[in-house]
Amino acid sequence: MGLNRRSWMRIPSLVSRLFMGCLCLLTPEIARGQPDTRTLAKQAAFIFTGEVESTRDADQISLPLPPKSVIVRVADVVYVKPAVAVRPGDLVIVQLRSEALPPARTRTVFYTNGWGYGKHLTVRELGHLVQAESTKGLKERIAQAKAEADDDRVRARLAGAELVIAGSVQSARPYEEAKKTSPISEHDAEWWLAEVRVTELLKGKSARQLVLVAYPNSRDVMWADSPKFKEGQEGIWILRRPKNLGSIFTNIPEPVYSAINSLDFHEPNEVQRIKQGLKAPP
Repeated sequence: MGLNRRSWMRIPSLVSRLFMGCLCLLTPEIARGQPDTRTLAKQAAFIFTGEVESTRDADQISLPLPPKSVIVRVADVVYVKPAVAVRPGDLVIVQLRSEALPPARTRTVFYTNGWGYGKHLTVRELGHLVQAESTKGLKERIAQAKAEADDDRVRARLAGAELVIAGSVQSARPYEEAKKTSPISEHDAEWWLAEVRVTELLKGKSARQLVLVAYPNSRDVMWADSPKFKEGQEGIWILRRPKNLGSIFTNIPEPVYSAINSLDFHEPNEVQRIKQGLKAPP
């Protein structure tokens, strides 16, 4: 059967609709207005696969569900930080990002942040996608995204640094004066000073071969992730002047820099990574 002029004119429209339909099937996160998979992987602290058990109150939960929540039985933990006690087979309450429900009894990847413990773990969803690959492939892709996210954070830290040096710790000692000048707090930092001998200046200017680095030696939860130093330790320091802590170190005539963030110190074998990070935009 031949096609008339009107039929030929409709073909581009039909092709366009078919293309858009395929696009939605291939990238469901676009259809739901969610971030792309890589962005979700970078942002999520807890990523797991599972199947929806119920979208309303269930006997196994025995509690009213929060709004826009579903009960999910965990199939596999893909990524978690910090450690959280959840295993395959456990039930998790997921507070959905939108009204769009994951398909029941369909293996789904949940990207989540923020959790609360009660009888069951409750997490807040960033997004979810139907699992379309093996768990091994998914874990490899998530690991790559997390590595990229870590590089992003390092570049941002480098961009704000006043001094970036490679060197070794010549000495590390308590800074006793801090007890007199620090504000009283239950989260006492227990300030120490490290003398770092510079072997390579990567960013900034310093006329001194020895650089003073202040760091919190406390194991308190507020300072637990801050780097701690010991004599002879080698590495790369990403430093800035402690503007908000200046009054603590006013009695020291030479410049004092601080290493407080977990990203402020890196092992010597990361020097090329740091150099690349200094070249790239944050």
